[in-house]
Parts: sequence; structure tokens; C-alpha cells
Amino acid sequence: MLEAGAVLDALALSCTPGPYLPGEEPYDDVPEPVDSAVELRTDAAMLAERLVAHDRIHGGGKTSRPPQPRTDGDRDAERDSARAYLRREWIASREGRLGGRRLP
Repeated sequence: MLEAGAVLDALALSCTPGPYLPGEEPYDDVPEPVDSAVELRTDAAMLAERLVAHDRIHGGGKTSRPPQPRTDGDRDAERDSARAYLRREWIASREGRLGGRRLP
């Protein structure tokens, strides 16, 4: 899940920054057509949020504690923090495989 999330996030980062699709699940109440960059960002965020939920339950996380859901209703900020957590975890997992050497 970490590898797939890192790939989706990297693809989403290559697009222009912008919003996510509304709702708790992607594509809820979304008029057609959907911009591919928005769809990609939303998919990356959904996978990252699943990793965060898994790490909260099972105590994962090499870099920090998984982010907690925000209570102020800022859903985009929650999604951004989940994606940032996923990036940190992926980088840490790669550095572990490289014998502690940092990625270029």
C-alpha cells in the first residue's frame, strides 16, 4: 500500500496544485466531467488516508505518529497531511533499504 500510495502521490504532485473532490469517498456528488488532476489528487489522498488509518490502528509509522483527523472541518488540510505522512513514510522505508543512506 505504501508503494502504490507513493506512486499515486508522485503523479499527483506532478499536476498543477488544486482542490480535491468533495465527500468522504471519491466521486460523491460530483458533476461530470471530472478533471484528471483533481481525480488523481483525490485518489492519492484516499490511499494515503487508508495508510494513516492502518498505522493509527496497528501502531505503524517510522517518521512520526500518524496525523489525527482534524476537527475543524478542513477536509483538504486533512488530506494534505495524510499525503505528507505517506511521503515521509515512503522515504524512510527507502532509506532503510539503502542501509541508512539518504535518497538523492
